[in-house]
Amino acid sequence: MGLRPEDLERGEVYRREWLLERGMHRRHLSSPAMTRVLPTCYTRTDHPADLRRVALEAQDLLDCPSVVAGVTAAELFGVRLPRRARREGGARVHLDTSGGSSPRRTETLVVHRCAPPPTIRLHGVTMVEPLTALQEIAGRLTLD
Repeated sequence: MGLRPEDLERGEVYRREWLLERGMHRRHLSSPAMTRVLPTCYTRTDHPADLRRVALEAQDLLDCPSVVAGVTAAELFGVRLPRRARREGGARVHLDTSGGSSPRRTETLVVHRCAPPPTIRLHGVTMVEPLTALQEIAGRLTLD
């Protein structure tokens, strides 16, 4: 019997290749039981991975050093954001990198190519500094 979504650990992110190698059927990946959180990465829908875990996996996906930026960093810092700008509202994970070939954008991930910003590490995640994160999202916020 193959791997099923309910067999997976709660709150973890899994790569598509790993799941298929262990016997998960492709229909499970497209079922409501699994949620795609990054290109080629999934989590259980009933017990999804938190933003910190997803951000760490996003950094691991890139072939070059990156930092969590923009609305993703702001949410991890605890900034009150409108629902549409939060992970639960479908916001993409934003990363900054000075390496790589060109910026990328998918339904779940945005990679910005820019000069290395000042960074900090918080709970194991390398992120832009709080002031930089606020500057990056300022144009998207309302006065409220």
